[in-house]
Amino acid sequence: MIYQKAFQKGLAWIPAGHILRMSPPIVMPEDVAHKAMDMIEESISETEKELGYS
Repeated sequence: MIYQKAFQKGLAWIPAGHILRMSPPIVMPEDVAHKAMDMIEESISETEKELGYS
């Protein structure tokens, strides 16, 4: 669910067990990395709420 929510927000990443890999793996400016992490955090929070964990 988290992957799908982040993808809908525009983030392409590959879940690999407990590791999240950006796709494609590139060097990116710090502000872009922060935006990607914000998308992941939002997606985790939304999923937690939907599953009743928060």
